[in-house]
Amino acid sequence: MTYKGTESKKLDGYCHVYTLSSIVKDSVALECVQDLLLTKFGYVSLSGYQKEGGKYALSELLDVMTRNIQIQQPYKYVESAPKQHITCVQVMVSVCIGLLVYIIIILFSKRKKNKK
Repeated sequence: MTYKGTESKKLDGYCHVYTLSSIVKDSVALECVQDLLLTKFGYVSLSGYQKEGGKYALSELLDVMTRNIQIQQPYKYVESAPKQHITCVQVMVSVCIGLLVYIIIILFSKRKKNKK
């Protein structure tokens, strides 16, 4: 078995991850494609195999199969929003929380010293 590569595509609102490989045993050779159709909670796996000189191309076969699969909207895979940059407000809130925790630690350490 020979790994040929992995590629990802977004087609018709669905995210696909294709893994291409080939299998050779003795005089028989097969081209293999695995299509992972991503969903919110996992994926739908489609696999296609073709002997040399096959009647249909693997890409055409997977296109026909994926057109017949409908994933309902609540289960569709949605890419996460891009990360935002840190704003001044977030920095100020972080500093204030840090100062509050620092003051609390100092107060508790003074109480322990007074009890001894």
